[in-house]
Amino acid sequence: MASGRVMVSSSLVAAALPAFTRLLRRRLGEGVHTAEDSVRYLMFAALLDLGHDPNAVVIEAQHPNLDRARIDTVLLAGDSMPFEAIEFKYDRAGPGGYNQPRPQKAGAALADVRRLAMIELPRRWFIHLVDDEMAAHLSSHANGLSRIWRSTPGPPVSISPEVLMPLSATLRGRAGQWDNEVSVTLVLTESLPSNHRLYVMEVALATPF
Repeated sequence: MASGRVMVSSSLVAAALPAFTRLLRRRLGEGVHTAEDSVRYLMFAALLDLGHDPNAVVIEAQHPNLDRARIDTVLLAGDSMPFEAIEFKYDRAGPGGYNQPRPQKAGAALADVRRLAMIELPRRWFIHLVDDEMAAHLSSHANGLSRIWRSTPGPPVSISPEVLMPLSATLRGRAGQWDNEVSVTLVLTESLPSNHRLYVMEVALATPF
């Protein structure tokens, strides 16, 4: 699959993506044990490289519209007001090498996208690192997910109840209740060492929740 990125307007996350991708490539290439928190901390390091104030990064912030839900990372603007939100997900096979519950994991990723869309912030990002097994599942035309997890960046695509309806019941059950339309723009996808692929999407709400 091809790699690439599209240009996006001013954003701390967008500005940090080149350094973040470089750090992630190095870590995976050196075979360092990596978990989802590791991916998040690499973005934190990339933001610090840009000179972003570490006290303007909030980890596990309370979701403003969902009880008991957390947002992985929120970046504060100069006035200490939330400006950007990020959800991270790392999907890969377990230590035993058994097949992953791929439809459930894809549904969980869509649930993260929906949760992001319910935050009223200027910029919302979904950063998804997957292994080759999960990448093959997401890019398969047969299961209907390739329009979202595409092989190259491009214009926004909508996710709505009508789009989700033909997908597997297992996936839809894990994705949660979708009553609205959400727009996602794949701004970066890149092949990484140790059979990984990175997807970075910007999330926007097309119809109000």
